[in-house]
Amino acid sequence: MKHIYILIFLLISFVSCYGQNDHLKPANFETPEIVKEYYASLFPVLYNGFDDKPVARYTLIPSFSSEFAFSVERKANQFLIISNALSTSYWSHWYAKDKSKVKVKHASTKPACSSVHA
Repeated sequence: MKHIYILIFLLISFVSCYGQNDHLKPANFETPEIVKEYYASLFPVLYNGFDDKPVARYTLIPSFSSEFAFSVERKANQFLIISNALSTSYWSHWYAKDKSKVKVKHASTKPACSSVHA
């Protein structure tokens, strides 16, 4: 009787694992050209107001929320941290060809120790 339960359990687990195989593979709905076009369109919007040669720059492109970037720049012998955040996800509006609804939220600040001693 114990062998029958083990056999049934193994059969059910094998069938359920085999049936889930199609759902574990990522969907391939986008082509590299679309992603390249998205990045080429996103970065000029996200980097608006940034220097061409920053000390450091960080960009965050999450899957399900808005994009964000900040730049550490040296101006007038001081460091500035400049950040840009988009009001909504650029991907969803870019893909729907409705980029005008995306607004850039711009902020800047001086760090506490921002003078350059070099």
